[in-house]
Amino acid sequence: MNTITAIETAFNGVKYRSRNEARWGIFLSCLGIEFEYEPEGYEIKIEDETIRYLPDFFIPKSDRFCQDLYLEIKPSNTDIIISDYDEKKVVLFARYKPITILGSINDYIANITQLCGVDGGKYSYLWPSEEDQTDASGNKVYICGDCGYLFCECEHCGRFGFQFDGRSERIKCCARNNGHKVPNFDSKVIMKALEIARAHRFWK
Repeated sequence: MNTITAIETAFNGVKYRSRNEARWGIFLSCLGIEFEYEPEGYEIKIEDETIRYLPDFFIPKSDRFCQDLYLEIKPSNTDIIISDYDEKKVVLFARYKPITILGSINDYIANITQLCGVDGGKYSYLWPSEEDQTDASGNKVYICGDCGYLFCECEHCGRFGFQFDGRSERIKCCARNNGHKVPNFDSKVIMKALEIARAHRFWK
């Protein structure tokens, strides 16, 4: 039987399942953002069905990144429209944890350069709402999805977030970030990190 699989890639002591995932790891590292790769798996129980899911990345809230965020990485923007089963896993997971689906670094850069915040479904697929609701067990539940989110940098304190249209004023970071709707998803720091991740050459 003929098969094709992604090449496992090691970088900075972490073995990634693909070079695309490794490039996202390089991007986050260049920004000084702490993250965990495949941190832990989860079991999601819905009525009589149990679904297991392992997110690709977890970015914890820190001095550099102002929110908790899980990442699901796909090979390209085309693959962001995932299979019914994969979509079911991610959407169910998003009821309890904040998560987004991203394609390749190349696609992400192309969307920043060409679209500048337009047609958001092409650069992030899912984001849970921030409405506080609970299920029957008292667990916090996110019930809404959205698209069009980007990494962004506060122009005042230099901390990062992941916000709609890359609107850095939505980052809850410092007193000087006063809520003006000024996107900062293409700051020099972010664009440099993306270019480093895209250009990196992996050697065995």
